[in-house]
Amino acid sequence: MNDLTYSALEKALIAREWRLYRTLALGAGNEAINRVRSRIRTELKKPSSLSLDSTPLTDRVIAAIWSFAKTTISDLTPSRARAMIIYEVMGLMTRQEMYKKRIRNLRTRSHEKLAIRKVA
Repeated sequence: MNDLTYSALEKALIAREWRLYRTLALGAGNEAINRVRSRIRTELKKPSSLSLDSTPLTDRVIAAIWSFAKTTISDLTPSRARAMIIYEVMGLMTRQEMYKKRIRNLRTRSHEKLAIRKVA
């Protein structure tokens, strides 16, 4: 996410909102946030999202969810929405890395089992 091209002020606002949002995102009880998170995740799963850099991706997702998100979270700011999107992107990247690691581990175990069978 180092390729964000927002102004220094906007990056500072996003960072502040990130710290606030991270706490809210970890608590499952806020239904409004959960609804907006779900909408963000839906947008991020679209194939067109896969090839975009961070700023264009964030801008595309915010354009797609803004009306719904602003209605759902009345005090939502663009900076907070961007922080939410970036948070979900980072979570998606983390889940993908964990999945890849599991696949590598499974392949390694399968190869080890085959090697053991060949030796025996």
